Amino acid sequence: MNQLIASALSKPVTIVVLVLGMLVFSVMAVLNIPVDIFPKLNAPTIYIAQSYGA
Repeated sequence: MNQLIASALSKPVTIVVLVLGMLVFSVMAVLNIPVDIFPKLNAPTIYIAQSYGA
């Protein structure tokens, strides 16, 4: 763990670029997600048949 922190502190520009890249790609992903008010749901349906009469 200490080695990871030491590596991050010795290369701050790399860490900033990685964080900004993740931020940009995450914003792009959220903006490109299609949103539908009424999504198509395949709700299960039960059919009951009963004869009427004797």
